Amino acid sequence: MAAGEIPRRDVSPFYARRVRSLNDPELAVQLAEVWGELHDSPADKRKQIASWKEKLTFAVLASGDKSNGRAVFNKTCSSCHVLYGYGDHNGLDLTGSGRNNIDFLLDNIVDPSAVVNADFKMRIVILNDGRTLNGVIVAKTDRTITLKAQTGTTVVDRNDIEDMQESKVSLMPEGLLESLPETQVRDLIAYLMHPSQVPLNATPEHEPGKL
Repeated sequence: MAAGEIPRRDVSPFYARRVRSLNDPELAVQLAEVWGELHDSPADKRKQIASWKEKLTFAVLASGDKSNGRAVFNKTCSSCHVLYGYGDHNGLDLTGSGRNNIDFLLDNIVDPSAVVNADFKMRIVILNDGRTLNGVIVAKTDRTITLKAQTGTTVVDRNDIEDMQESKVSLMPEGLLESLPETQVRDLIAYLMHPSQVPLNATPEHEPGKL
């Protein structure tokens, strides 16, 4: 890497959004080419983000059980993300990603496809035998590519590939927050925003609850 260059993985979605917010068309094109896909969230997603932000006030988050939030993270997020050295690198390492900002967290959880780093773009691989594989390319050789998905890692011979396309949809599924009780959402966000690791509860709570 040349002097003065910054590794793409060191530029978090938070800062990529900040660059895009400068509204410089030429800079936006360069950012998309070098960093990845950035799109404005549709109206329904913006409504969901605003609703969660209204619920997750400072007082509500202060009452969150961060240890339980860590357990929720381990169950629902660690198959893609790393935090404090724990998890998988299918997606962004959250340890230094700007997660202390509630807008950053909600934007990326509610609408994960709005900002997709080029290193984490999902590929759709169509094989000669008719099968279709989805995943992030984590390794390449002259003969093979290695795809990593939430279900595992697959090494594919290049001679077996009929077509390969780049998806604009994030590997991270939508609807995560809606799939959890609101108490678990509170605990998860409180944990993610906390500046240091916390002790781990054995299992996350499963009782539905209101904030």
